Amino acid sequence: MQSAPQPSNPGSSSHQPDMDWSQAKETIAMLCLATAQIEAALKDASHSVDELAGSFTKIANDSEYVLKIANSLEQGGDNSADTKHLTESATELHSEIKSSIVAFQFHDRVSQKLSHVNKSLGLVAELIRDPNRLFQPNEWLIIQDEISKSYSLECERLMFEKIMEGATIEDALRLYENHGLNNPGSTDTEDDVELF
Repeated sequence: MQSAPQPSNPGSSSHQPDMDWSQAKETIAMLCLATAQIEAALKDASHSVDELAGSFTKIANDSEYVLKIANSLEQGGDNSADTKHLTESATELHSEIKSSIVAFQFHDRVSQKLSHVNKSLGLVAELIRDPNRLFQPNEWLIIQDEISKSYSLECERLMFEKIMEGATIEDALRLYENHGLNNPGSTDTEDDVELF
């Protein structure tokens, strides 16, 4: 996946507006946030798709093996050894199916993340269209608070905070990946995913 050109992030100063405050800088910070969120969602989707491809390949191979053993059972071969192999294959097949379901549910999380991006962009667009609100730092702060509160994952909230502080998109993505993928206490782990 090739990355798109990324804007330089000035960060947000809505919480402490000064003479240098401008709605253009706030817009750029919000666009940087959207860019980082999209990049993170795409990386998550790519990881899940790779897992799905591997899982389904394994499922196909295991199911073919189960079929061969079942056929030999029908022909009256040594049932005790075949039964053991059949049980092992069925166990492996079950494990791969569970992994596939988990990967599919991560697709749902990617959809949620992209939904947050759409919401963010919609809120910013509404603000930009309203000249009475556009030049008011407090209006930008209200939108930022609303966006921040909409996140269900801690790694998304952390990325939001870092972008608003002026972190680069790369730094925000690194934080997201380190927190979301490597933090055992994170709310973005597969332990939170329920099987159907």
